[in-house]
Amino acid sequence: MNVRYVVFGAVVLAAMTLAACYGTRQEARQLDAVSYLSFTGNVQDCTAILRQDGETVWPGTEIARRARYTVEPGVYELTVQRAGKVIVRRLIYLEDQQTFEVRIP
Repeated sequence: MNVRYVVFGAVVLAAMTLAACYGTRQEARQLDAVSYLSFTGNVQDCTAILRQDGETVWPGTEIARRARYTVEPGVYELTVQRAGKVIVRRLIYLEDQQTFEVRIP
């Protein structure tokens, strides 16, 4: 009879251990709403002006090749100038977690 209690206790302990190991875990990760701008090509002496809804976001920021600039997602007007001349003028749409690459001639 003593053996039956030991076996019964071992079975109950094993069942409880297995039940604890198979518990579920749910996790949600939320990434920040951010987009990136990257410039390639001849970026020497270039500045970028970025406007959204008529307001200037970047007021003539100097740009570097292959650097990633953080921008909030949305629709922007991008103007790239070199020595006061407009080189690139585009209307761009940046989505969340997207890198938009701009080629400078």
